Amino acid sequence: MKVLITVYSKSETLDLGFLIEDIITEIYPIQEPEKQNPKPFTALQIKPALDYAMKHEFDLVVCADPIYERLAIAVRKYRRGAFIFLNIHQLAAILFNRWNQKAPEESLLCLKSIHLSDMLDNMAAQFELDCIRRIINPGELKKEVGKHQALDEKQSICAFNIDQQVIHTGYTFGEVIQLLIELEKDRRNRGETIFDELMELYQQYGFYKEKAVSVDFTGEKQKKNLLSIMEGIRKDPNILEHILPLSTITDYRKGKKKNLLTNKNYEFINITGNVLRIDSTRNISLTFAPSDARMIHYASIRVGITSKGQYADRNQDLDLEIINAIKMLNKVLKK
Repeated sequence: MKVLITVYSKSETLDLGFLIEDIITEIYPIQEPEKQNPKPFTALQIKPALDYAMKHEFDLVVCADPIYERLAIAVRKYRRGAFIFLNIHQLAAILFNRWNQKAPEESLLCLKSIHLSDMLDNMAAQFELDCIRRIINPGELKKEVGKHQALDEKQSICAFNIDQQVIHTGYTFGEVIQLLIELEKDRRNRGETIFDELMELYQQYGFYKEKAVSVDFTGEKQKKNLLSIMEGIRKDPNILEHILPLSTITDYRKGKKKNLLTNKNYEFINITGNVLRIDSTRNISLTFAPSDARMIHYASIRVGITSKGQYADRNQDLDLEIINAIKMLNKVLKK
């Protein structure tokens, strides 16, 4: 088995700290972004590495940024098929599942960005583990993990940020990479790839699709208008009823969740800030998360999936459904 490890050309030396039997690894440097805090890896950015991996018959591509502990992978859909670049939502689900399998008796805490897939919450509930959502700024996952370690230094924590940061308090960064390589090796011994692992998770927990839309504030007037819309939804969620029938509304600022179908309220401890989430009866959720400079709309949708062959079509259909939902929402927001 052959693994191509993609790193920034100016990155510190990646210390894998391990050797895996029968695994050939090669380092492929790519140009480092100009900004001091690089953006997440993208399929376009690593295309030269993917072309190289195809030409030289590599089985797995790992993108590693040890400085910021960012991680991404590209896997083959079939053993000799084309590479598919997995997003952080998909990688987080794969790692969370594998860590739970390796230590099912361990009380593992899942800490995640509020903008990461609801699939992790669903998995945590099935595992009977706690899953904590937070607004985590790019590059600050380790800081957030440190806050929770200060409360209980013996607590094992796995953590994921929307900028591809991945941390497990019981693993080094190199050991996380080793885990993924071992998973690919195990799957290939069965005639499969990591993509099959992802499909099994989708079949068990549902196929989740996520999209984040960021709107920069052009001035104080627009900022006040968008924030006032959040307040309007808090006061009367029914203003969205004709485009998106709602089932629940979760106000992280107040630490309250209301089931609109049963009219029951639930309270929870919150340190997240001004974030509002609405869930529809159509398995679509929208989260409003404003910062000083912009409003972020995070959309998530869940459907069923039964095979690899459905993946491309379902993926495309859900993209369109999320875009249409956001368009309808924008029409309401502009009124």
